[in-house]
Amino acid sequence: MRIAAIGVLLLGALAQAPAAEAAADGSITAECQRDLDSLPAFMLANDAGGRDAWNRFGEKHFDEAMKQAVAALASVKDSATCTAMLRVYLKSWRAGHLTIYDRNPHAPAPDGKVSTPHIEWLSPRTALLAFPSFDGSEREAIEKLFKENRAKLARHENWIVDVRGNGGGSDSTYAQILRWIGAASRVEVQVEYWVTAANIEAARQSCAILGAADDLCEPALRAERERMQSVPASTWVLQQPGPVVVDVRQEEREPVRPQRVAILVDEGCMSSCEEFLLSARQSFTVKLVGQHTGGTLDFSNMRPYPLPSGGRVLLYTVTRSKRIPAMPVDGIGVMPDVFVPAGSDLVPGVTRWLEGGGLAGTPSKL
Repeated sequence: MRIAAIGVLLLGALAQAPAAEAAADGSITAECQRDLDSLPAFMLANDAGGRDAWNRFGEKHFDEAMKQAVAALASVKDSATCTAMLRVYLKSWRAGHLTIYDRNPHAPAPDGKVSTPHIEWLSPRTALLAFPSFDGSEREAIEKLFKENRAKLARHENWIVDVRGNGGGSDSTYAQILRWIGAASRVEVQVEYWVTAANIEAARQSCAILGAADDLCEPALRAERERMQSVPASTWVLQQPGPVVVDVRQEEREPVRPQRVAILVDEGCMSSCEEFLLSARQSFTVKLVGQHTGGTLDFSNMRPYPLPSGGRVLLYTVTRSKRIPAMPVDGIGVMPDVFVPAGSDLVPGVTRWLEGGGLAGTPSKL
């Protein structure tokens, strides 16, 4: 239903980029000041959640945030400290789906932990499938995982799907999972675009600015531009023509599916990971187990805006969900069906629970 959050999907390389060094002519403070000064007006005019945040928190809140940011300018010595200061300021607007990255030349980032989907065969009846990321780059790996293990997965009636720490990425990445565990029909609620000239231009430039390698980027952004160009500026338009609430038929469902599915969740599950949960939990065979998720979904689909200095890019949002205000996720998260405190060793207990025992170790009374 939603177009993938292209900005989030492509943040991997940017997120690992070390900040650039200070400008040779010593102008880093002036550059940082220009970027800071540009943010309030841009956020109010173009960010899908900007006006909502202003109305909720009030002018005094943002005046104080700006005063603190200006005071912090005195300690800005290089691009790294400037970017850190600007990110702190942006948190006064919204905790998630809003950030700034350096785009200056930088050294290669140190190798990080690879988020690779994998399967563990816990017992003849129960399989554990872990999906640390729904980044678009993981789509082929997830499809390969299911293809290579299809027959064995079909023989396991219980699945534990672990999305703890999954920061999201692209909705299309988890499509293969829903073919196994999703309901035959589910309800999805549309998002709507906030239409401005800057947002249309962001849709035009996103793939190039962010160096998108995903073959879905250009077609998705072209459709986005066309929708926004179909209505006047400073208005909202649904992502797709039609009703706000959409009945989505799950295509290509697997003929042999797990009978019981427990999805392990925590506050590290955010963005498209939360969208996955909203879809998956509509199946009667699925239960969410753990803690509430991170709560960064209501304002989504991040797009880039080069800041005046030319050395940094703001990533902001252009859509809001039609779930709000009735059913917000931001700041709340998606609630689990079964709460288990953080720090608990979930996998043994959930395995026992799925196989007829008690989640906390007590024997089944059935």
